[in-house]
Amino acid sequence: MTRVTLLFVATFMAMLVTMTGCGSGSDTPKLGTVHGMVTMDGQPVSGVLVFFQPDGGGPQSIAKVNDDGSYTAIYYPVAEGAAEGVEGVSVGPCTVKVNHMLGYATRGKIPEKYGAQSELKLEVLPGDNPFDIAMESR
Repeated sequence: MTRVTLLFVATFMAMLVTMTGCGSGSDTPKLGTVHGMVTMDGQPVSGVLVFFQPDGGGPQSIAKVNDDGSYTAIYYPVAEGAAEGVEGVSVGPCTVKVNHMLGYATRGKIPEKYGAQSELKLEVLPGDNPFDIAMESR
């Protein structure tokens, strides 16, 4: 190989490594897709958010519950340069909390065992993770 060809190949390889090794999603952990329905006493709940906080720490995922009670969790990292708005929850155990959205009228109060003092746990696996949240008002 000539010196010019070697220089071209070396420059190309350096650019390739830079583009693939330090992308915006490089800090994104393994994610599993989490979706389901939220109900209270058997009726769909809307106007709430579902938070998925990894038990080992790290960025949480959030889901806005639709009018029909359905949701899909979205990963929202806090690290600058990390990918935002990606469907999923960090793989591993997490605590799940349901809270009212500010300024949104909803039926009934969310019991503490689903909210601030949540007892809901989920082991997120790679791939699809259906997770329905069937709350009871009593």
